[in-house]
Amino acid sequence: MKKILLLLSVCLYACTFTYAADTDNDSIKASIKAEKKEKIKQKWNTHFKFYGFVRNYLTYDSRQGYSANNGLYYFVPKDVNPNQKGQDLNATPEFRYLNITTRLGVNMFDYKYKNTYFAARIECDFAFSLGTTSAVALRLRHAFFTMTWKDLKLCKDKTAEVRLLMGQNWHPISIGYADIMSFETGSPFDVANRSPQITMDATLDKKYTITGALIAQFQYASTGPEGASVDYQKYALTPEAFVAFTYSDKGLTARAGVNITSLRPRKYGYDTDSVKVIVKDRITTFCPYLFLEYKYKDLVVSAKTTYGQAGEQINLMSGYGVKKMNADGSWEYTPMQSSSTWGYIQYGKKYIGSVFGGYFKNLGTTSPLVSTDKEHLFINSFCGEGLTAAWRIIPSFKVQLGKFLFGVEYHYTAAQYGKSVNNYGLATTDLHWVGNHRILAMFQYEW
Repeated sequence: MKKILLLLSVCLYACTFTYAADTDNDSIKASIKAEKKEKIKQKWNTHFKFYGFVRNYLTYDSRQGYSANNGLYYFVPKDVNPNQKGQDLNATPEFRYLNITTRLGVNMFDYKYKNTYFAARIECDFAFSLGTTSAVALRLRHAFFTMTWKDLKLCKDKTAEVRLLMGQNWHPISIGYADIMSFETGSPFDVANRSPQITMDATLDKKYTITGALIAQFQYASTGPEGASVDYQKYALTPEAFVAFTYSDKGLTARAGVNITSLRPRKYGYDTDSVKVIVKDRITTFCPYLFLEYKYKDLVVSAKTTYGQAGEQINLMSGYGVKKMNADGSWEYTPMQSSSTWGYIQYGKKYIGSVFGGYFKNLGTTSPLVSTDKEHLFINSFCGEGLTAAWRIIPSFKVQLGKFLFGVEYHYTAAQYGKSVNNYGLATTDLHWVGNHRILAMFQYEW
């Protein structure tokens, strides 16, 4: 009997020991798993950050206008279009409620290899129309990576920082804009463009920055004989070239730069014998600009002025035309010139008030045109024939409550049209102004 009890005791002890060992092993495994999960979470938070917002727009317009992105990106009101009874067919109001500018993005940062810092961004929204319907699709806004070299030694105690960006980002000429709520953020009085690019910024002594870039057209394209197309740059084999100099210190930012575009509008032409031949047409245009901004506590004051030759791909209301048709089938071109200027003032942090004002002037072509018909004069499709000038005023008020932002804006945009367009692309008779009243409300929650 004692032997049996002893044997049972040994078996019970063995079972208890095995269970305790298994329990300890499970605890160790759970601890290791939790530790690994925490490390992954820390690594994710160290190198990745999602951001974005849900945004809703409500807009009312008093008349028809030239616009994009389902009417949210507003250019100028359309000219008077009278019928036989004298009614203006463009004097019809519009209302819309859209959330297609809802945005999602992810930043990747703090990766380092030796003395090179890496970062990247991918960002998209839904502001892309499918055909002529109101359906929308996901639209790529940004997709780029950066390589940065910091604390590069200069003379004495001065240092430099160099950043190389490759991918789709804001066109360098677009950097520096008015922080208004409307989707166009000041266009067409300001330039706007996102494009694939290779951009190098060299910052010296934390105050002076030299920027150089080579830019390819993609979503924003030049116009020409075949309408808006990236082919004109593709034929030309030359990317846009950009260079700028920036000074920034104690709240003041001053930037001056120029964008150079060279296009080949046609591959083929017809000579005097009506034979189809290869031609090497080319037009090269320049777009210099100046940007100023001053920030002090809750006050922001900024302004930009741009002289544009053509520049449809950066949303200028301009273009170019044919000035000479040669016997060998080639054409020579002349750019339209324009001046665009805006100013902006904002004050507040929680309760924010601002005023924006912009002015555009068509300065005509640099040389006489052979014709002003659509086969020889190519202009931005978002401005009407005979447009000579435009201006806009936007008082705005918004409230920032943590991650929630809402506000209202009133826009008045006036455009001057005329008749009898001369051989410099300027209307000379029946000059008159047409105005549009827009009321805009925005509701946005960001993360």
